[in-house]
Amino acid sequence: MNRSEYLKSITIKKECICQHCKKPFMPKKADRTTYCSRECYFHVKSNKSKEKKLIKEIERKARTCKICGNALPEDIIHGVYCSKNCRKENARRIDVEINIKKKKKVEIKCKECGKIFIPVYGDKRRTFCSKECGNKNSRRKRRVKHKERAEKNGVFYEPVDPLKVFERDKWTCQICHKKLNPLNRGTILPDAPELDHIIPWAKGGEHSYSNTQCLCRSCNATKGDKLE
Repeated sequence: MNRSEYLKSITIKKECICQHCKKPFMPKKADRTTYCSRECYFHVKSNKSKEKKLIKEIERKARTCKICGNALPEDIIHGVYCSKNCRKENARRIDVEINIKKKKKVEIKCKECGKIFIPVYGDKRRTFCSKECGNKNSRRKRRVKHKERAEKNGVFYEPVDPLKVFERDKWTCQICHKKLNPLNRGTILPDAPELDHIIPWAKGGEHSYSNTQCLCRSCNATKGDKLE
């Protein structure tokens, strides 16, 4: 006799309570002690299936793209990416991780501060440990170049801080008198503030605070090496 036949043969005289309608009943078989009737059983089963479908629908609507975080379109059921570009981006990130593991870590000495560092994958800096060191080195080289040029032309030279000149001129172009935005400095916008020599170096002008001024990029390009 197997288990199912054994349960059918057992008669239970203990009263049970239906889990759906909460009514007491006497089970006719040993394996039917949860619900009092088939109607209660199928009612609970249909409700559970509806709840599962509702939960799945909510989860499907709440799903977001693994890369960009945007909501996934309704036609995507099993996918985790919203578009082909996101799938390509995921593949690119995987390739980057693989290349980082394969790449040999080489220690480099910073040319500016002398600190030993390991370049981060994808960073094009190979001689400076940080952006600050790179900018500091380029400023010093620029000062040396200006000094050498002044000595070659036989004119007076003093270290000039462009920010001090811009603040002295109140960030205003000295030709068109337009107010310039400090955030545009270093860009190619027409109103980007730039340092200009009043008497150009090509005409024998010196590199000093008295011979420098603030100009916008467009006026500086128009002026060139001409005298005002």
